[in-house]
Amino acid sequence: MRGFLLRRVLQLILVLFAVTFATFSSLNVIGDPLENIVGPIIAGTDCDAVDRGEIEDASSVGGSRTDCEIIREAEAEYNLDKSVPVRYGIWVGEMVRGDFGRSLITGVETRELVSNRLPQTLKLVVLAQVIALGIAIPWGVSTARRANRGFDRASTIGSFGLLSIPNFALGVILLWLFALRWEIFPAAYNGDDGVWTEFKSLVLPAATLGLGLAATYQRLLRTDLITTLQD
Repeated sequence: MRGFLLRRVLQLILVLFAVTFATFSSLNVIGDPLENIVGPIIAGTDCDAVDRGEIEDASSVGGSRTDCEIIREAEAEYNLDKSVPVRYGIWVGEMVRGDFGRSLITGVETRELVSNRLPQTLKLVVLAQVIALGIAIPWGVSTARRANRGFDRASTIGSFGLLSIPNFALGVILLWLFALRWEIFPAAYNGDDGVWTEFKSLVLPAATLGLGLAATYQRLLRTDLITTLQD
């Protein structure tokens, strides 16, 4: 048992390493990450030609610094002057220490951004699971009791239909029906609207996630119940 767990842990580490390295490499190889930091105009400056005196670099940022100075500062700060494997090692080391970097748009630490949004995310996940289980359990029991009948066949079509609809499309449909057309739930939420309004604002996003899960749970529950009833 201990050897099995050890192999699983090693496999998990290898898979995690492979996925993160592939993702990190793709973000640093496909396109120029420097453009996302300093912008495409500054990133396109040929600093080697500027150093050789072949072209004159136009000053930027209020005329106080040249484009090449901005580029070199960004390369040093974000380790863009190093190879991709070295940058990946630095990134992993910072992640292990809890340093997730900063947003290139706002400059706020990623850890702070995640911590600010984590409570709402957890509320959404919990409510989505409640909706999924609240629909799947009675639905699965009903179809298992009527296995291979008309209701069961219609439920099969319905469950596969829910699974085939992308979440973004289902979300738009629910928003249009329940928020814009029937005005049952709010289309947006303001942090000062109160707890009840916040709950109502989470229903549609949670239903968008929960309906697909409900279809999956219903199919699993139906199969298990049919097997149990036959035994």
